[in-house]
Amino acid sequence: MDDIEKIPKPTSKEYRLREITNINYRPHPYCITTAHIAYASDNHSGMLGAYEIEKAEEAGKARCGMYVDDYGKCYNHFKSGARRCDKSYREHTSDRVLAIQVTTDKDLNEVEGLRDYLKSIADALKELRVDGVIFIAPKKEGQGGDNDKPEDVPEPDTK
Repeated sequence: MDDIEKIPKPTSKEYRLREITNINYRPHPYCITTAHIAYASDNHSGMLGAYEIEKAEEAGKARCGMYVDDYGKCYNHFKSGARRCDKSYREHTSDRVLAIQVTTDKDLNEVEGLRDYLKSIADALKELRVDGVIFIAPKKEGQGGDNDKPEDVPEPDTK
């Protein structure tokens, strides 16, 4: 069962649960390399999760594959002037958030029942170690970006 399925669905038609995702990567997303895959294959029957990544690092067999320049810009390939990331897996952090798709143009403070709904799921979010909530507004005519119109966004698969 996906974590999002553990959160009660809202009854309102003005918003719905979209996904649980990670944002605000610090310093950047951890980059898995072929060295991680080889280590997992040789030592952990091909399983590659947090435990196996940390074990590969401890054994000196793998590390983050990102490159960082002097300005903090990250690259997932070698770039002149950039150095290989020296942070461990545990030093790569992010915020885990629940994304809620808003289907109305109303101000969030005016969306009926939203505040009460958020209070009602607070314990579930805490149990799932969700750090916060983000809202995805409907795309307006002529607006750029990759947010689909609410009717174009499929409901999360609950099977």
